Amino acid sequence: MKGLVRLTMLGTGLSLTLVMGCAHRPPEAFSADLMETNHLQKTTSPYHAHPAETATASAPAPVSPGPSETPVIAQMHYPEPAPSAPSPAPAPQETPTTAAVVPAARARQTGSEEESALPSPALTPPATPSAPAQPEDPLVKALRYYRENRIAEAQAVLQQCDPARKEALSVLLPTLARLGEQPSATELASLLDQCGEVSRKLRPRAALTLDKVCFCKSIDGFGMYDPLPVDHGFLAGQEGQAGDLVQVYLELRHFASQPRGTVYETSLASTLEIRDYRQQVVWRQDRPARAERSRTPRQDCFLNCYFHVPPRLPPGDYILVIQVKDVTGVTGREPPAHRIASRTLDFRVVNQRQERTAQPLSAR
Repeated sequence: MKGLVRLTMLGTGLSLTLVMGCAHRPPEAFSADLMETNHLQKTTSPYHAHPAETATASAPAPVSPGPSETPVIAQMHYPEPAPSAPSPAPAPQETPTTAAVVPAARARQTGSEEESALPSPALTPPATPSAPAQPEDPLVKALRYYRENRIAEAQAVLQQCDPARKEALSVLLPTLARLGEQPSATELASLLDQCGEVSRKLRPRAALTLDKVCFCKSIDGFGMYDPLPVDHGFLAGQEGQAGDLVQVYLELRHFASQPRGTVYETSLASTLEIRDYRQQVVWRQDRPARAERSRTPRQDCFLNCYFHVPPRLPPGDYILVIQVKDVTGVTGREPPAHRIASRTLDFRVVNQRQERTAQPLSAR
């Protein structure tokens, strides 16, 4: 006796059906059983049937036995493991370049949108680097020491200056330091004396100045003179004789007064020139330097430059040029340019006949 073993996958279980028949069962019956078995596999398998139909197909349909056989069916059910879920497809691997570019692009896009939405911050100017500390000026330091009554330290600072400046600053800075206080009358008198000493020491370094230049009738001393009118005419000489006396009062400022032994000395040289209006020199007189000495330093100085109208100078309008050189302390050479000064005056020469018939200049 032969039999047919049928293995059917039903839902979630395993069904084993043993079909037993007679040996004399015709082949058509076996063919029908195989077709039915295939049909059940398609209808009951979870890979071919809808999930709703799987539950109804859990029990196999009964097999109709043939007329000449009596089948015996033994059926056993075994639990079937649940089908595993299909594994997800692996994500495509991004190259480092792509992975870096895409987030960067997204970040730039997101950043640009956020920046457009936010107000722009105020611009802060860059910090300016601080300049290195400059050393204190020696004069400022010395003055500060004098004000703090640190005399020795102030004098040590002044040693860095040249001798001419050191001599003047050693007097001027203490004076300035004391002016910041409330000096008494006695102290003010002392300060004035010190200022005069500073002025005397600085005058040789200043430009020589000619002040108060004029023709005069008489000159008796510094600031004591009788000036002539500006358009005054001087009589020309006749028959080889000189003409009128001409006196020129001249005050000087910033002249030098240097100590020499027990006295103070000032040396001035002068030159007088008469020029026509074509700047041609028609007369000249040089006066050598003459030392003026005094027991105390001179605070004022004047010159009485006098001469007679040259005998052969024809009447007319001329220019008188007066030049003064301060040669104090200078020997055997020309003084520096700032120690030479000059001034000019209009000089008019008339004859006696014109003087008698012309209206006086003072009345014009």
